[in-house]
Amino acid sequence: MRHLMPAILLLFVILTLMCSCAKRKENLTPDDEKLVPVYTGLLLLSEEYKASASQPDSIAYRQEVDSILSKNGLTRELFLNRLKVLAQSPLVYQQFTEKVRKDIEHRKPKQPS
Repeated sequence: MRHLMPAILLLFVILTLMCSCAKRKENLTPDDEKLVPVYTGLLLLSEEYKASASQPDSIAYRQEVDSILSKNGLTRELFLNRLKVLAQSPLVYQQFTEKVRKDIEHRKPKQPS
């Protein structure tokens, strides 16, 4: 989990900086919530490729990213645009990142004590 935190933090900072003065939402919508497992899947995929002992295959990685997005009815552009909209409201984005964190914890195998 610790190795995911820098990536999550960096994305949070970037998206927060991209915020504009658009109309702000107070809560995640059902459509926003649908992005949680997609974003979590992309983060875990990224970590899987980084942890690979061999040289990561960027073509295979991009294909897997596109597969995750298309299974959820998204393109890269649409996904990124929806993340930008989420980032326009710090409160909503905070809710989103908290749900992503919980989803990561739920999906990650438990580490033996």
